[in-house]
Amino acid sequence: MATMHDILFVCTSNTCRSPMAEALAKRWFADKLGVSMQTLGERVSIGSGGLTDAYEPHGSPPSAHGVTAMLEHGLDTSAHRSTVLTAQQMAHAKRIYCVSAGHCQHIAEALGRPLDPAWCTPLSPGQGIPDPWHGPLHEYVATAAFMKVCVPDVMSRDWAAGQFAWI
Repeated sequence: MATMHDILFVCTSNTCRSPMAEALAKRWFADKLGVSMQTLGERVSIGSGGLTDAYEPHGSPPSAHGVTAMLEHGLDTSAHRSTVLTAQQMAHAKRIYCVSAGHCQHIAEALGRPLDPAWCTPLSPGQGIPDPWHGPLHEYVATAAFMKVCVPDVMSRDWAAGQFAWI
């Protein structure tokens, strides 16, 4: 059975951007709640997933450059393994953050429901989060640096707006 999460981060294959966002969000929530990252799951379940396995097979490790880029921010994503999200996992989530508006639209269409920004929203408006997939290390470093600002900003905004009142 698929793991259910309260908060999901979504990208295409779940090997680059969404694992980075998941790790950054876990650190943000652990700090905000005053708990360790190891015990965070007792308060809130945060995960990530992809929309397809057409580019990377299910169970793939994160991109090596992505792991290196995240280590520069003190986060080790090397144990992550990719997963393709099921409709049940997406419907269960209380909050979904996508790397682009197109990913949000895909989820809404897959579930046959209107897109509700209070439930599923892009992490960054406009062009979304740049995809470093199979690119050089400097592209992963740039994406990680962008997300290091973007993810905490979005979490802080939504915390202040009461989006996480259930925690």
